[in-house]
Amino acid sequence: MQAYPKTVNVCFTTKCNYQCFFCNRNNFTTIEIDFENLVKLETLIKNCDILDITGWGEPLLYPKIKEALVYINSINNKGIIRLATNGSLLHGETASLIAENLNFITISVSAGKEEEYNEYIHKGTWNKVLENIKSFSGRVPEKRNVINLTFVAHQGNIHSFPDFVKLASELGAGRVLFSHLIVTKKENFDKSLWFNQELSDEKLQEGIDIGKELNVSVDGRFFNSDPAPSISSCTYPLTDIHIGTKGTVSPCCF
Repeated sequence: MQAYPKTVNVCFTTKCNYQCFFCNRNNFTTIEIDFENLVKLETLIKNCDILDITGWGEPLLYPKIKEALVYINSINNKGIIRLATNGSLLHGETASLIAENLNFITISVSAGKEEEYNEYIHKGTWNKVLENIKSFSGRVPEKRNVINLTFVAHQGNIHSFPDFVKLASELGAGRVLFSHLIVTKKENFDKSLWFNQELSDEKLQEGIDIGKELNVSVDGRFFNSDPAPSISSCTYPLTDIHIGTKGTVSPCCF
């Protein structure tokens, strides 16, 4: 067993500037990690392979995000930053600091067309996000395969998934993740693809075929052929550590 966790997950903030209908949050109170607590993680950061900047919000909204990235990069610059973002703030110096120490980035888009994005990703700005993604991929042209665009599939956007894969290629992303909407609110019940499984599988296959042509890796599960994953044991306590916004420590975010 190694002396320090391989992956350090740090929740920077719970604040978000979007209102996605599929978000399962009920509490939108803003809580942010004290920068001094981040400084206390020096030994962990110095010895980790991955620093996952995470949270139940948009991590780039953290008021001291630039200072935090400069600090992280000064301690360990071996390509450790993993990040999930909506892409709205992925520009300028912040984008440069992430790019220079990038391990993997996931950008939530969930639409292949502007009208769908505007309808389902409330407060999002389509053109701005696409511009940010394309600019960011240009900063790391050799790391196309670690730029991952996510697509939460539902009745309202499933037809555009093949277009989404094409869009990912145009923006310089090498990976696409297709996941089904998990219904957590009664009003979203009719948006579930459980009621249109054949169409979901058809569009996923179309996306996979297009991805092969464009050198974009497409990951996703089919309703009628993929078995549920089997997990016999959890290794997170042996490899990971999660630091919450309040400074709490646990093996994972659950």
